[in-house]
Amino acid sequence: MHLMTEKTLLQDSLKELEFHRVLDQIARHCISEPGREIILDTLPSEDIQWLRTEHSLVEELRLVAIRNEHLPIEGLYDMRPMLQKSLIQGAFLTPTELLAVHDTIRASRLLRLYFRDKEELYPAIRAFVEQLHENRFQLMKQVLSKIMPAVNLPLSAKIFKKQQQNYAQKFKKY
Repeated sequence: MHLMTEKTLLQDSLKELEFHRVLDQIARHCISEPGREIILDTLPSEDIQWLRTEHSLVEELRLVAIRNEHLPIEGLYDMRPMLQKSLIQGAFLTPTELLAVHDTIRASRLLRLYFRDKEELYPAIRAFVEQLHENRFQLMKQVLSKIMPAVNLPLSAKIFKKQQQNYAQKFKKY
């Protein structure tokens, strides 16, 4: 007699219900590759709090779509390859990759600002985007301190400090 484990039963049930087809349908509406991957890797959950949070996010995003609101999502890039690359000793990001990092930081900040005054309409989304980094000067300082040595620029401490101030001024408008 074949004993069915809980895992086997779950896999068989999901296959019978064609759960993967449902996820494929949802994944087609994702705007990013990481989003698609998260959807396609989703399994049923018994975590009630997580389910409530996700349901609230989906419901609020549905309202955003119904209201035809334009979200400031231009410039969001998949940062995983650049983050992995940054962990390699001696590796450096290309100018295109650095611009992608900048654009993603900017888009994250704009999303956070967009939902800052819409908490009444979208409390779950507001709570979610609050996790995005806001202190752009501090973040830019951290990014610059990593970028400058990585590209091996012969800058003295004084020049480096001036360079940081120039970049901070340049990016203030974002």
